[in-house]
Amino acid sequence: MKRIRYDGGVWPYGTAILNPKMEKVGLKLLELLPRGSGINGEWWVEQVNKCQFVCNNDYHAMDEMGGYCCHNEFNARVTLLTDGSFRLERVTFHKFNRHAHNNGLRDYLFDTISQSISA
Repeated sequence: MKRIRYDGGVWPYGTAILNPKMEKVGLKLLELLPRGSGINGEWWVEQVNKCQFVCNNDYHAMDEMGGYCCHNEFNARVTLLTDGSFRLERVTFHKFNRHAHNNGLRDYLFDTISQSISA
């Protein structure tokens, strides 16, 4: 596996650990993953087998006053399809968080990431 640092020009987009043969695919995935709207961390992507990637990041929640009140570490399991596109399989949190569980955060992240990587 090869560690790759990707800088998209505005800010560092993330880091990936990939099979060297999959470098272009991994960089494409890093470019497609969403940023902003609470997903404020740096993406860390790791290739776990020939066509599966685990993408880690943080979601930063805001309170009524507009300040950050908590963060939720999550990972998204993404599959590379035979046509070269990506499909999000699932979103999981590193530890149980009542805020994330009760406020539909998993659904929000699933929808946001799915839309982003299918572009």
